[in-house]
Amino acid sequence: PATRTELRNLIVQAGVRRIRPAVMTTLTTIIALLPVILASGRGSELSRPMALPVFGGMLIEFMTMLIVPVVYGWWLERGIDDS
Repeated sequence: PATRTELRNLIVQAGVRRIRPAVMTTLTTIIALLPVILASGRGSELSRPMALPVFGGMLIEFMTMLIVPVVYGWWLERGIDDS
């Protein structure tokens, strides 16, 4: 991309294309882990500690989907001269 506007349009286009698969993957993982985290039966004392970090990581993934494109775009814009 030669201009900042062109770069921003490309980043938005890529975000629109990738957001649905990323959200679907994250949500299915979170939903699948809920029964493991909420279980209180036999074996839950071993499975819950393993499921909690994955659950937390998936929640942070939502933040990553928003922050990474913004920071990457900012980083690429530094090298573009709009004059």
